Amino acid sequence: MSESTIRLATPADEPEVMVLCRELHTENGIFSMDEARTREWIAKALQKKGGIIALIGPPGAIEAIGFLMITCYEYSTDFFLSEQFNYVRPAFRKIGHGRHLRALVEWAKQCADESQGAPLSQDTRRASGRVVRLSAAQGRGVMESVDLRQRTRQVVV
Repeated sequence: MSESTIRLATPADEPEVMVLCRELHTENGIFSMDEARTREWIAKALQKKGGIIALIGPPGAIEAIGFLMITCYEYSTDFFLSEQFNYVRPAFRKIGHGRHLRALVEWAKQCADESQGAPLSQDTRRASGRVVRLSAAQGRGVMESVDLRQRTRQVVV
């Protein structure tokens, strides 16, 4: 087990990043996974073209991964950082009370701070089908919890 030290992924990490993407999809995927499309998005982020990937663990033994993208909604030209996913391999989830996940969330916040004002939208999807979305914009925090299987939604401001 490594400390929760974040390192940025490089193109050399691509094969293992794809393994983690498959694991994540097996655990939480709602729709089918298109390998070619996933590889395209990952390749762009590994080249830091509109996205960035954080890893915890050395090459060949990655324990956790986070993926941020710069994007905007279809109706706007205002950009924000969108958390595409955070994933901690099952063997490392209970170590240190979620230390790796907390490190990835803090890394995403730091990226937002360094982006000179771009808001951050974070989703945490769980195997239970529940999505917890945390958004911070203009000094307000919103937590939204959506249960995809029960089709219920709860928002806390």
